[in-house]
Amino acid sequence: MTENVVVLGSGYAGAGAIKSFEDELDG
Repeated sequence: MTENVVVLGSGYAGAGAIKSFEDELDG
């Protein structure tokens, strides 16, 4: 159970980082 939470947290953080990166590219 704990491992699943860690994986979901990492995926959420990764998606947030990608979103921020795309926003910077858009200017």
